[in-house]
Amino acid sequence: MDSFDAIFCNSTFQWFKNPEPALKSCFGALRPHGKIGIQAPARNIYSPNFIEALAKVRRDPRLVEPLTSFQSPWLFLETPEEYKRLFERSGFEVLHARIDRVVSTHTPEEVFKIFDSGASAGYLNQACYRLPMSSDYAGTFREVVKESFQQQATAAGQVDLVFFRVYLLARKPKRRAHHRRQTDADGVRIADAKRSLER
Repeated sequence: MDSFDAIFCNSTFQWFKNPEPALKSCFGALRPHGKIGIQAPARNIYSPNFIEALAKVRRDPRLVEPLTSFQSPWLFLETPEEYKRLFERSGFEVLHARIDRVVSTHTPEEVFKIFDSGASAGYLNQACYRLPMSSDYAGTFREVVKESFQQQATAAGQVDLVFFRVYLLARKPKRRAHHRRQTDADGVRIADAKRSLER
C-alpha cells in the first residue's frame, strides 16, 4: 500500500465493467498526491466505424440470432463529468477530464487489424453471449466486418477511423490538515488522561 507515485491505464479502462474495486485498489496503491491517468474509448458509439460494421453484422441472417444474446463486456460513459464522478467516489481528486474525437487514416486492412486486436476479444467471446456460438460464427463475423471496412473506404482506398476517447488525470489527496489536527488533539487528550491515571 502507498507504494506508487503514478499509475497509467492505456486503452484498458473500458474492460472494467465494474470499475470501483479496481479504482479503490489503485487509490490504496498510490502515495499521497500520487497520480492516475487513463486514456480509453468512451461513449456507446466509441468508434462509429466499428458500430457501422456491427450494424452490418446484425443484418446478416447467418449472424443475427446469436448476436441478439450479446452482452457487452465494456464500460463506456457518455460525458467527462460521469468519469469524474466515478473517480471521485473512490476518493480521487480529478485534475482533468475530457472526451476527444480522435481521427486517424488507415487502409481497410489496417482498420480491421485494429478491430481484431481489441474489439474482437469482446464480440467473439462466448462468455459475452447467452446463446452458443457456432463453429463458423467467428469466421463469418470477421468476414462481414472486413466487408464493412472496405465499403467505408474512400475512392483513395482510405478509411477515416474515428474514436471517442476519454483522457483523465486524478490524484490521491493528502490527508486534510484538519484531520491531522484532530488526530494530534486526540493524542494530547489521551496523553493527559494517562498522566491523570498515573497520579
